[in-house]
Parts: sequence; structure tokens; C-alpha cells
Amino acid sequence: GRLMFENLKGTIADLLGDTSKATALPSAGDAFDENYSAPEVSATLVEGVELLARDVAARLQSDVARRDRVLGCKPTRPDDATCARAFVERMGRRVLRRPLAVAEVDRFVALHKSAALDDAAPNFYAGVDAVLRALLQDPEFIFRVEVGTPVPGRPGVHRLGPFELAS
Repeated sequence: GRLMFENLKGTIADLLGDTSKATALPSAGDAFDENYSAPEVSATLVEGVELLARDVAARLQSDVARRDRVLGCKPTRPDDATCARAFVERMGRRVLRRPLAVAEVDRFVALHKSAALDDAAPNFYAGVDAVLRALLQDPEFIFRVEVGTPVPGRPGVHRLGPFELAS
């Protein structure tokens, strides 16, 4: 479990330039069972990933220069859908290790808008925070998902796609 969290922190450093060691890691036993045939997600894993995502997103918000580099665009208003969509497409591809489907992008952009406009003082970066926390808690980020597509005439055999192979 602890090694898994350390690996996530290394990936986050690569994705966001976050090299902080400040995030507390769970200490109670293994966070998850790596048995692919009967995976079980523990409360420790869920809580640890949530804590990690929250801390990473908060540190990004507090470092304006790094936040702006990661964002990659300059928002013109709190609900700037063009900038939000560009961020979601680019960061989603990097975090989930594949291009996002249009419906997935739309869902994350809607999350961004909802969070950005949630307060009395609308804030584009509140939406970025919500999207980043959601991406960093996505099962496809936490686990390497290799589903593939069935191979015709070979029951039980699946061919991995290029993004699955690259992961």
C-alpha cells in the first residue's frame, strides 16, 4: 500500500511538477489487494487517495506560476469553457494515459463550471481544483486499466490498444 502511494506521488511530480513531500500517507496496513481476479478497494485506499488529491490540488492553487503552466491557457471569465475544455483534454489525457471521449470531456467541463460558479464570488480556478481532484481520484489513474478488445475467433483473448501498451 505505502509503495503504491509513493508511486502515485512520483507520477504526480511528473504530471504537475509537484515534488512536495508534505502529503501524509496512510499508515494502517496495505491500502489495497493487488489480486487482479478479486480486487478489493479498502477505506484506507479511498481516504489516502482523496487526501493526496486534495493536498496536491491545494498546493497547485497556492503556486500561481506552476498553476498557470499546468493550466496552459488564460481564462477570460470564471466559466471560460474554451480554456476549461483545453485543460480537461490535455490533463485528462496525461492523467488517464489516453485521450478522453467527448462525453468524458463534457462531464469534466460541466464539473468545472459547477465548481467555478458555486460561490458568491465565481472563480475559474475553483473549477480547475475540482477537475484536478476528480482526475487524481479516477480509478484509471490509481490503477493501470488494461481491458483491450476481444480477438475474433479466440475466446478469452484480448488485444491491448496502443495506450494500454504504452502504460
